[in-house]
Amino acid sequence: MNGFLNNSTNAKLREILAKFKKNSSISSIQDKFFKKLFSTKAGGVINSFQKWKNLPIPKDNEALKKGRKFERSLESIIHHGLKSSFDPMKDIYYEALNQKRACIRKLLDKTMSSNKRMFLMWVQYNRTAK
Repeated sequence: MNGFLNNSTNAKLREILAKFKKNSSISSIQDKFFKKLFSTKAGGVINSFQKWKNLPIPKDNEALKKGRKFERSLESIIHHGLKSSFDPMKDIYYEALNQKRACIRKLLDKTMSSNKRMFLMWVQYNRTAK
């Protein structure tokens, strides 16, 4: 009787469904684990490395070299333009920065107590006297 029940189609179907269910639960646990793993920095590195490994090998090296040379020339043109346009504004920037610092110093001076102001004047006087 046991042999008949084990060999019946219903028993085989139940066994197959149980295996599918077990496999499904294992797969979901693995998916959750890998999702958590890949959300870390190390996982991001692994993921990026896998993507990089799967990139196709470039076939036309001459076109790639020409493209890189063109990119470098464009980059140098842009950097030269930015440098030459920023140099005249450096003095204006530094002057404004000094004005800002002076305003902050004045604001702190006006808002501090007279005792604190006198103490800081004493400290500054002692520094310059040395």
